[in-house]
Amino acid sequence: MSGPDGDWVVRELRGTTSTKTYTCPGCRTGIPPGTPHLVVWPARGTFSPGDGATERRHWHRSCFQLRGQRR
Repeated sequence: MSGPDGDWVVRELRGTTSTKTYTCPGCRTGIPPGTPHLVVWPARGTFSPGDGATERRHWHRSCFQLRGQRR
C-alpha cells in the first residue's frame, strides 16, 4: 500500500490468532485479543532482517486509514 507517508506492507489479522493486547500507535488504545486489526510495517523488500520487520505495528483499521489526519 502506498501513501503520502511512504510504502507499507499491510496484513489483515482476523483476530482469531491474537493472544495479547497490542497498543495502536494511531489512537494509543489497546487492541484486545481476538479483535480484527492490521499489522503494518514499512515496505523494504522481502520479509527478512532490515526490511522493516522490527518496525511492525498493530493498528486499528480506521486508525491506519486516518493516520495522515492525526496531529
